[in-house]
Amino acid sequence: VEKCKEFFDPYVLGVASKGKECREGEIYAKTTGIAYVKVDSSFGKISKGDLIVTSSNYGYGMKDENSPQGTVLGKALENLQEGNGKIKVLLHAK
Repeated sequence: VEKCKEFFDPYVLGVASKGKECREGEIYAKTTGIAYVKVDSSFGKISKGDLIVTSSNYGYGMKDENSPQGTVLGKALENLQEGNGKIKVLLHAK
């Protein structure tokens, strides 16, 4: 498993997470539920309800309105008006 580094990556499956269940040095991919996701708003302001897909900014998501099938990571539950940051996203990769 590796970070996405291109727009609309069809191999996206979730977000990297260091959960309580992980042993020292382990990381797992969270695929459902709510998670904090690093996003980049330089591709467009992110509002609650926007679909989040992978971006060319390594390891970050972005807002998109016309994403190809299989590239959606989830739905934004918070806003990000400018810059990079972490927001809550309802994960539902499809």
